[in-house]
Amino acid sequence: MRVFAALAGMTGWVALALQFYLSVVNGSARGLPAGEMVLRYFSFFTILTNMLVALVLTRAVLAPGRGILGRPAVQAATAGYIAVVGLIYVVILRHTWAPTGLQWWVDVALHYAMPLLYLAFWLAFAAKGRLRWAMPLGWLAYPGLYLAWVLARGAASGFYPYPFIDVARLGYGRMAANALGMMLLFLLVGFAFVALDRLLTRGRALTPTGADPGRRAHRRRA
Repeated sequence: MRVFAALAGMTGWVALALQFYLSVVNGSARGLPAGEMVLRYFSFFTILTNMLVALVLTRAVLAPGRGILGRPAVQAATAGYIAVVGLIYVVILRHTWAPTGLQWWVDVALHYAMPLLYLAFWLAFAAKGRLRWAMPLGWLAYPGLYLAWVLARGAASGFYPYPFIDVARLGYGRMAANALGMMLLFLLVGFAFVALDRLLTRGRALTPTGADPGRRAHRRRA
């Protein structure tokens, strides 16, 4: 587990560092102040969520199962967040630009590789059977706070990181409808992970090592 988490986490940190470098290079070419470049970098849900994923993986390497990042609910919520990152990018955003060179490699790492790597980590190594159906409602706090942050910053700076929340272009009515759809997607994905958690727990209970203890005892007496 630690080897897998270390490799996946390293992939995430390297991709994030390279994206920061590319953001600085591109921002400098456009004459943006250093502070604005940093704020724009941290205005992308993809960046923040990949950081969360990298932190969870790093914690799994250094202290498995400990601290907030080691809690099953946090690991499952993180899986839901990064799954949405991949889904939204594949369905909506990948058609809006055509990255090349180093930017293409970073794009693949952040939007394809990291979601798949983290989902594999969650499926294979995260503790199961501890999620409740009400938890996805609480998991909405993170995307909700993110939305509040980018809307407040957008109102002040005019910069919106994603076209579907661009108030300047869409207006508040259409943006609100898009935001509501995104929150519903987060909720549905969260419920899907709770259902998957329960399905995997049930499957493990039906394996030979967890099957009917009375039957095993009867076989030993026979």
